[in-house]
Amino acid sequence: MAPHQKAAISPRVGGCKDDRDCPDPDSDSKNAEVELKDSKEFVKWQQSDARIAMVTPYRLDEFVDQKKADDLRDFWYDYGKATK
Repeated sequence: MAPHQKAAISPRVGGCKDDRDCPDPDSDSKNAEVELKDSKEFVKWQQSDARIAMVTPYRLDEFVDQKKADDLRDFWYDYGKATK
C-alpha cells in the first residue's frame, strides 16, 4: 500500500483460523460473543493504525430479535454515534 492510501476493514471476513475460532452455527449466543470480540479488536486496530480509514460493521439483521446479541448491537450503535 502506498503511503497516501488507506484501507477499509470488515470484521470476520474470510475463513476461520481453526475450529476453535469458529462459533457453532447453532449457538446464537456464542456467535454474538465471538462477533463482539472481533468487533472490539477491529476497532482497536483501526484506532491505532492511521492507514485504516474505516471499519464496516457487521450486518446485524440476523441478530435483530435476539436478546443474546444486545451487547453486539450496542457496541456498533455506540461506535456509530461516536464517529459523527
